[in-house]
Amino acid sequence: MPHYATIEPFQYNDAKHNELYGNDPHRWLSSGYMGHLLCFPEYGPPSKEEMEAGLGNHGEAPIVEWRQIQLDNNAEGVTLHYGADLPKTQFRVRRAVTLRNGMRVVRVQEWVENLTNFDRPINWMQHATFGPPFIEPGKTVLDASATRGKATEDKSGAGSLKSNSEFVWPDGIGADGKPVDLRTFQPKPHSGTYAALLMDTKRKQQFFTLYHPAYRVLIGYIFPTEGNPWLADWQENQRATVLPWDGKVIARGLEFGSSPFRRRAAKERGTRFVIRYTSLPLDWRKAAVIHRVFHLPGRNSGRLPGRQGCPCGSRSRRDQPTVKQTISRHLPYISLENNLR
Repeated sequence: MPHYATIEPFQYNDAKHNELYGNDPHRWLSSGYMGHLLCFPEYGPPSKEEMEAGLGNHGEAPIVEWRQIQLDNNAEGVTLHYGADLPKTQFRVRRAVTLRNGMRVVRVQEWVENLTNFDRPINWMQHATFGPPFIEPGKTVLDASATRGKATEDKSGAGSLKSNSEFVWPDGIGADGKPVDLRTFQPKPHSGTYAALLMDTKRKQQFFTLYHPAYRVLIGYIFPTEGNPWLADWQENQRATVLPWDGKVIARGLEFGSSPFRRRAAKERGTRFVIRYTSLPLDWRKAAVIHRVFHLPGRNSGRLPGRQGCPCGSRSRRDQPTVKQTISRHLPYISLENNLR
């Protein structure tokens, strides 16, 4: 939940709401920003032409009205079907969210339909945002099936990582040139960072988890490698002073999917870090993305074993565990075969 009041983005009125949310292309998204959002058919800031057409950050999907289509409720659990039409970009999006009785796992299926009669380049990203008190600089720890990555260029001078630095996960370079553990939310005050992480493409499934040593919970996502080779780690620690952020926001966004950069930037980027964007064919009518969100209570509170409280123990990428090993090492009483399915 943000510190400011939110509205439905599709009800946004510039004359009425710009004084609350600003007048930049992020205003539509900011006006209703909370939790998990779908970035589609674009990711990142819009071009000048897209902004003039009324398109803001992360595409049209997060700012249109979504409607319930169907609700299935039976002895096994409940499934909510809902979706949205994107009138400006001519796509249709559908989701099915399933919660089985007795489980701490939410299963999400997502489909996109191309409503035009020609192939379309797209970017398709899931954006999960977490905030205080679970997110705390210097405390909250990320573990992920990542391999290497790159911190983006920092023009503000307030970045917590070295600008344009490449790294092998999870060993990064701080803004001062010193080594840093990328798993931990960077503690530098009034700073922020954005790092693109290439996942381990040898795996069929990817994962990330978040942990805070003061809370008895582990939160994570599991998602297929196909279509989701990238994870972006965005950290905001009271750096942004524009409306409605006002230098008050502390957040960590984990964003997985097709590309951690907008399509134009992906196309123009060099070959050392090859970024591919997706094309949605005219006859593609059921392009499904399936991921799972799990929320597991811990047996003990306080810091877990391992460097800086990391739930996976060793910092070496060679020693990175599977998602089942990560969870069961400290939550052995949970049956993962029954819960993560």
